[in-house]
Parts: sequence; C-alpha cells; structure tokens
Amino acid sequence: MASQLPGYYFDEEKRRYFKILPNHQAPKGAKYSKEALKTAARKRPKKQPLRVSANMLSRIQPSAILAHPLGGATFLRREHGVDPLRAGEGVYNAWASGLGRATHVRAQQTIQSFAMDKETGTLLMMLDCMPGEDWYLHVRMPRTAPNDGRFLFEVMEPMLSSVNLSPSRFAIATSGDSNSSTMIITKLLEPERFLECYRRTAGMMPNDGLWQLIFSDAFQCFVTAPKPDPASTVFLVGGSRGTVIVTGGESRWETKMQYSARQVTSVDWLDANTYLTGERSGAVRLWDIRNDGMSLRFEFPSAINHAKKVGDQRIVVAGVQNNLMSYDLRSPLAFDANGMSRPYMKFDTYRNFDHNNFSTSLDVHENLIAASTDDNQVQLFNGCTGREIKIGSGTRFGNLGHQVRCLRFADHELITEDGTGPRLYVAAGPTVQEWT
Repeated sequence: MASQLPGYYFDEEKRRYFKILPNHQAPKGAKYSKEALKTAARKRPKKQPLRVSANMLSRIQPSAILAHPLGGATFLRREHGVDPLRAGEGVYNAWASGLGRATHVRAQQTIQSFAMDKETGTLLMMLDCMPGEDWYLHVRMPRTAPNDGRFLFEVMEPMLSSVNLSPSRFAIATSGDSNSSTMIITKLLEPERFLECYRRTAGMMPNDGLWQLIFSDAFQCFVTAPKPDPASTVFLVGGSRGTVIVTGGESRWETKMQYSARQVTSVDWLDANTYLTGERSGAVRLWDIRNDGMSLRFEFPSAINHAKKVGDQRIVVAGVQNNLMSYDLRSPLAFDANGMSRPYMKFDTYRNFDHNNFSTSLDVHENLIAASTDDNQVQLFNGCTGREIKIGSGTRFGNLGHQVRCLRFADHELITEDGTGPRLYVAAGPTVQEWT
C-alpha cells in the first residue's frame, strides 16, 4: 500500500495521487472530494474495542496458593533462601567466624545511642550524664582519648532517647519525658569543612543551621528513622501517642501528627512513600504518607521493641519474651489459636525476656540480622533460615560486661565467599566496638 500524504488521496486503480479538493471544485463523482472521502470512511468496518474482563477491574486478592505447603510456600522458601543451595549459610558463617573486635570509641559515660557519619568517619553519640551536668550531642573521632570530644549542640532536657542522621546530612536528636519532648535538628557541615573544623575546634562545632521543635502535649519521643533519600529530608518519629512525620530542609520544618492511643516503639521505611510502625501493644501497621492510608498488618505475640525491613517484601520484628520473628508482606493473613499472626519464620534461640526498646538494639544487613540480648551479648541470625550464626571463635564474643543499647552495620558492603563483609559497631557501656 502506498504511503498516505497529508492533503492527498491515492487512487489504487490509477496508481497516482490526487489533491483532496472541496466538493464544489472536484469533478462530479471524483473519489478525492472531501464529501466522497467522508462517505468512504463511514462505510469502512469499525475496529472492535478490546473488552476488559470485569475480573480485571476487581480488587486483586492475595492468592491462596501462597499459603499452600506444596505451592506458594515452597516457592517463597526457595526465594528467601531456605533451600540450602541459596541460603548463603557458608558465606555468613565464614564472615562471622573471622570477626575480630577493637575499641573504636571510648567515652567517659555510658553510650546510650549513636549514629554514624560515614562521610567523615565520626560518631554522633548520646551519653548518660550525672545529675546537674549539661547534656550534649557528642561528636567523636575513632581511637581518640575519652575526653577528646566535640559537641554539636546542647540538649536542654534530659532523657535523651534517639539520634539519627539523614543522607542529606541533617542530624536529629530527641529528648524529654512523658510531659513534653524536644526534637533538635542540625545541618552538618559538608565533609571537608566538618573535618577541618573538628581539627581546629575545641568544644562546640559550627553548623549550617539549628532548629528546635518542642512538643508539650504529652508526647514523648521514643525512636526516629530518616528517609533513605538524599534528595529530601524526612524523619519518622515514634512516640507515646503515635507517629510524627517531620519534613523540612534549609529554612523551615513541618510536622504532621499521626495521633493515636498507641505507643510506637519502632519505625522504619519500606520505600519512598510507605513505612511501618511497631507498637507496645504488639501491632505492626503499614502507612502511606501520600494519603494517610493505614492497615493493621500483623499481631505480634508480645510488646514490640524493634521492627525492620528485610529486603523488599519482608520485615523482622523483635520483642520481649524471647520473640524474634519475620513476616512476608505478600503472604495472606493467617492466625494461630491465640489470634496472633503466623510468622513466616521464628528465631528460636533469640534471648531477650524483659528488656525494652531503650535497652536493646537490632539492625539488618542483607539477610543478616544482628540483635542484642538481655545478658549483655550480641546474636547474629541468618534471615533466610532462622539459624543463629556463631560469632568469632572461643569465648572472645561472650558477655560484653554492659548492656548493648545500640548496634549498627556501618556500610552496605556485600558479604563474599572469602569472608569479607560489613563492619558492625556495638555500643556497650562507655565504648563502641568495631567488629570486622
């Protein structure tokens, strides 16, 4: 078929183009008049529109095959690596067995919590203070004297509860009690300026901005989580009456309250728009920041201390009464005889009977889970199999002498077959240890 040219009609019989003319100019009976072309178009058979099945327009339901032991469950187990060929146990075991530890930072008081500035190698730390002493957010270089520190800002209220650092270099610290809470946010200097000022400054460090947000309506801050996006700065703050979403930047900050009667003890981002909360009541909820949508996803069998994302579709939840479990967000809800959600996997050897979220810690790297216990130790678990991984050799990694209040993986380095992998930082008493 010949190509169609705008304003021209191709006559198949005469094999030539004719200019399309108004009706009064075209010869009588010509096929290339505007009226003749309209008539021919009306006589051509119309294309049938595609019919969309009504089922395609209905809400998508989770497939029942996911819960079938011979169907979906098998495939989920294979995907998660429970199949020994994919569990990666040999790789994890090689990394954990070769771990050594060294003192990274030593302070003069107990370290409550810390965040890592990976671009400068410094730690932002919250320390216990004696009555009457001033409270500061400390900055420390590794392997320096216990009294050789700097400060980012003074905290007006005691009871420091959390510290975190966003990818956009905004640090947040929360403090307060059941009557009121304070959030202090500061913009750290760019890495080169930060290090130069650290070397030349004794005492308070300069910054690129400092903001203080006070909550006086009986909201006590427990935990924070920065959005993992360097292009924006958003913090989740869990507390005694729900969750606060803190959004801001260079000049102003806005807070959005998700009030409830629930104590939110853990928060974590699932993706750019959704996050999860773990509650003292044992409920795990998923939220959408775009429309305030919320769903009660799981019922945990005890009070929750920590809830973290593992991969794209799973979460791990730690609580009291020795409960550590993982759930798959794609699986249909199923409940046991007590009305609790059935987990995808249980970690049977986890040890924490009664310590709360301020006295324990949990972090995740790939399918590797690190958790502190109620007997001053750290446990590692394979998130694919639920098995505990032995750390080091001999008794070098037994009781650390102090409660481990905070631990964090330092980077996202992959664990390889030769035993190399990420660094794990562990705060116990007045020291932060580097496990590598």
